[in-house]
Order: sequence, then structure tokens, then C-alpha cells
Amino acid sequence: DLLPVKRYQIVSNVGTIDRLAKDLVQVEVSAFAPSPQARGARLVEVTVHTATKQAGITKAAEDRADEIAHEVFAALEAITWANPTRAEKTVYKDQHLGYDITTEVLTKRS
Repeated sequence: DLLPVKRYQIVSNVGTIDRLAKDLVQVEVSAFAPSPQARGARLVEVTVHTATKQAGITKAAEDRADEIAHEVFAALEAITWANPTRAEKTVYKDQHLGYDITTEVLTKRS
């Protein structure tokens, strides 16, 4: 495991989450296309959403959002077939600071 599950709520769909009991990491496929460099492969764009469990726009929440983003970005960089390209600050459900991390993933075409 690249991220400690005890510290993060890792989900594939945030639609059912009303209250964050842990810091959030959510993975979403944003787009995909044939890979221009690798025949038989697809380049998949994945957005990894992160958010702090702390509600409000405070210095502590901002510091924690930055920590989470750096930890998740580093975990993605450790995966040989993933290429994180950008992290952009966001606000989740109008109250939790976080980041959207854009990552390119190379997969086999099925």
C-alpha cells in the first residue's frame, strides 16, 4: 500500500459521503485515448481528488491539504506506469480544502 489506509478514506465515488471521518482520497477516470507512443495501449487521464477532514478555510486545514497533496503526489510518482502532471487546489463540498491531482496512466487496451 502506497498510502496508509488508517489515515485516509480511499474511495472510488464520493457521492455517498456526507461527512469526512478521515482525510479523503478519491480516484476518478477523466478521459482516455489510444497511446501515441505505445501500440496496443491506452493513455488514461485520472484525477485524484484529495480533501482534509477538517472543515473550514483555516491555516491548519490549508497546511494539512498541502501535506496530503504532497504525500499522494509522491505515492503516484513511485508507480512506474503513472505520471502525475499537475496538482490544483480545490474546495470539496464548499468546506474542505484539497487538491485535484491530474495523472496520466498507461494501460493495456482490452
